[in-house]
Amino acid sequence: MSRLARCLAIAAVSVLSACSSASFRSDWDTQADFTDYSQFSWFERIPRKMPPPGPSVSPIVVDRVERSVVNELEAKGFRSVPVKSADFLVTYYVGVDRRVSIHHMGYGWGGCCWRWGWGGGWRGGHSRVFTYPVGSVVVDVIDSGNRQLVWRGVGEAVFSRPDPSDERVAKVVSRIMVVFPPQG
Repeated sequence: MSRLARCLAIAAVSVLSACSSASFRSDWDTQADFTDYSQFSWFERIPRKMPPPGPSVSPIVVDRVERSVVNELEAKGFRSVPVKSADFLVTYYVGVDRRVSIHHMGYGWGGCCWRWGWGGGWRGGHSRVFTYPVGSVVVDVIDSGNRQLVWRGVGEAVFSRPDPSDERVAKVVSRIMVVFPPQG
């Protein structure tokens, strides 16, 4: 394999690994009794589908997230009801940002350096700058009685493009909500 081919392969692996750095986490109020929750409704933001500040999020992606949250909750046995009848309220946020990754593709360090004509030092090469979109999703659960946040699930760097498919969004939301409601 030529030196150029090796450098390109390393750069491609580096970019792909940078894009796959998704992380999922959740946190909840340990004093909340999640066994009391059986019915949900949407927490109304004004306007509800307003994207967060920053790069624009497509309304199509926002709808995909909303459908996926509803599907996850209904699959867990929760029922969607009007706000006045709900035990808990749900809201979500979707954001897309751009990340930058810089990779130096050189010939190495040490030995006799043909480029500068003396021994030791950096030997040739060049740097490449890659930018890629990174999307994150936050799902919040709010107690409808006291309007306090009781659970939050976060998926960071879960999208590598600004227009993820229905399937990708569903997988992300499923991973975020895997521990809702928390047990114990």
